[in-house]
Amino acid sequence: MVREFTVQDLAEVRSLHERSCDFAFPNLVCPLYLAKVIVEEDHKILGYGCLRLTCEAIIGVDSNQPLRKRAQVTDELIRTGIYRSQKLGFKDMHAFLTGPSSFGKTLERRYGFVEHQNPVLVLEV
Repeated sequence: MVREFTVQDLAEVRSLHERSCDFAFPNLVCPLYLAKVIVEEDHKILGYGCLRLTCEAIIGVDSNQPLRKRAQVTDELIRTGIYRSQKLGFKDMHAFLTGPSSFGKTLERRYGFVEHQNPVLVLEV
């Protein structure tokens, strides 16, 4: 049976997570976690799942502008994105890169973006 998660499930879900997952337990009371569900049978929780909102940075800059101006515009957009992400409660901001690979290195060096080794899987729904 699938049902909605309640705070009364927290201890049992945390225990299940610690026994079966190798990543940090999500903060299920955070409003960024949506659609929290439990699968249970005979009043025993067999699994849980949730959807977490993720912040993706999308930036477009006029390529006809001089390099210095493009860098200034990018800087303003990223700094504003970081500020607003923090204000909304997001703990990270994703950037899926297209174009020159040097831009990724700039994001790492200048803003602290980190390249993840884990593959990202996407399902279009």
